[in-house]
Amino acid sequence: MENPPADAPLILPEPKSVRWGDGFLPWERAEFKIGKDGVPVGEFLSVEFADMPQEAHDISISEVGIKIRAGSGRGAKLALQTLRQIGMQSGGRGFRFAEISDAPDLEVRGFMLDISRCKVPRLGELSRLVDMLALFKYNRLELYMEHTFAFEGHEIVWAGASPLSPAAVRKLGEICAVAGVELVPNMNGLGHMERWLRYPEYRYLAESEAPFVDPLGTVRKYPTTLYPDGRALDFMDSLYAQLLPNFEGENFNIGGDEPWELGMGRSRARCEAEGGKYGVYIAHMLGLRERAAKYGKKVCFWADVLMQSPEYSELLPCDMTPILWGYYLDHPYEEQCSYMKGLGRDFLVAPGTSTWNSFGSRWDCA
Repeated sequence: MENPPADAPLILPEPKSVRWGDGFLPWERAEFKIGKDGVPVGEFLSVEFADMPQEAHDISISEVGIKIRAGSGRGAKLALQTLRQIGMQSGGRGFRFAEISDAPDLEVRGFMLDISRCKVPRLGELSRLVDMLALFKYNRLELYMEHTFAFEGHEIVWAGASPLSPAAVRKLGEICAVAGVELVPNMNGLGHMERWLRYPEYRYLAESEAPFVDPLGTVRKYPTTLYPDGRALDFMDSLYAQLLPNFEGENFNIGGDEPWELGMGRSRARCEAEGGKYGVYIAHMLGLRERAAKYGKKVCFWADVLMQSPEYSELLPCDMTPILWGYYLDHPYEEQCSYMKGLGRDFLVAPGTSTWNSFGSRWDCA
């Protein structure tokens, strides 16, 4: 993008190439709508599919109108978002002439929203989030749910939490599909289960008793980790049976992060007999994968435990995608990514914005 005009629109993410012209396409010719399949349509707008990567797209804005070349409908949807950004920044003269070429660097461009911390957005707010994510070329939205889905028969867990109903999830999925965003469920199946284990009805599933002090120095009033046995897997399977059919996509985040009590309670003897907690952890994650597969889902999982003994990666099938995550600037992303790349595995990277416990956010981390 060489020497753009001072009033040239800002496009995010920055395209591979942009050449701005001197003229403008008037609004009456720049007008377009979003078709049912999410591809733009208009009297002076044409879409041509070409032999190029699926999400690649070229946009030509001239006195004739707007022409889009794309590798598929996915690429055309991304072109639509570029046009939306231009339109939002264009004045009375209309769309500035331009030649734009772009293609995403990353296949997965995701955003995880935690709706388990006492703030569950209504469907309208989630719809606005989807629209914003689509505008900036995201293609995945993960909803992290510990207790905020209305599981039938488990009302005690979500009472008063304003959980998402199955119908609301399905409606949100329809909105995501039009926007080109995959809606992905994210539910832990080992650690971070305190919203369940605090109740006596579920205490039989706990790895250990509480209170205890977690690695962050916080005193936990309730157990947080499942005891990794067949009953825990059957329990998660029963939740999957209600949750997963509401999500049309193939991906599912089974969690697995921060199982703080693993190896400290009921599983201690087993972990000691097997030379450590990692084999027990892997066996449980494989069990979750098997249950998720019944509902047609491919799984990804948080890789913090795996990175403590990364040699165990070789015990996991390649269709399980580890997610390398961290909160701070000094997280060893480069080292961890190099290790996974050396194994020939696909993996995802999930940096955190670290906005909690701060008044003005941590901009250096974000």
